[in-house]
Amino acid sequence: MSFISLNKNQPDFYKFRFLARAVPKENYADSRYKLDAIHVKDGVGAGTDTARLHVCDLEGEYPDGFYRIVSNTRSKVELLKLEDDEGHKFPDYSLVFHQDRGPEIKVEIHYVEESDRRAIGCRFADLMRRLPDHVYIDFAFFQDAVAGVGEINARYYAPEEAKKHHSPVLFENHDHYAAVMPLRF
Repeated sequence: MSFISLNKNQPDFYKFRFLARAVPKENYADSRYKLDAIHVKDGVGAGTDTARLHVCDLEGEYPDGFYRIVSNTRSKVELLKLEDDEGHKFPDYSLVFHQDRGPEIKVEIHYVEESDRRAIGCRFADLMRRLPDHVYIDFAFFQDAVAGVGEINARYYAPEEAKKHHSPVLFENHDHYAAVMPLRF
């Protein structure tokens, strides 16, 4: 097993922090997919807990596979490459971000610091006002998707049968992507 330690001066530090926000904190047992680790393939990292998905392009070279999060603090991210990923797979997310789904609602979200909860709350309220009444996303998931990432475009495609089939709210900038599934009431 290989161990990776990144501090905030290294280019992929903030990217792995972003990916780690979408990975369940406790062990997640699923017979089909490995969801309790960050997945790296062809220079792209991804993390999901099935309600949200974070994906970003990595600058460093990391062997393909699964990486367990050992530590994720404001000053250090530590990862352990899992050698026993035989038989595990990661969900195919290739169509989540690059697919035209019909009429869209688009909102530009300006940069906010991770620690600026007031600004994050204002951006969240602005987004919620623009989404249809039946669409609501978790504030913590929104915060994880946008805080400290940079200028982001939020998009929501309104399906024809909007109240039956929810599409995710998508957050994108040049190299960070997040999809958050709306809550169902």
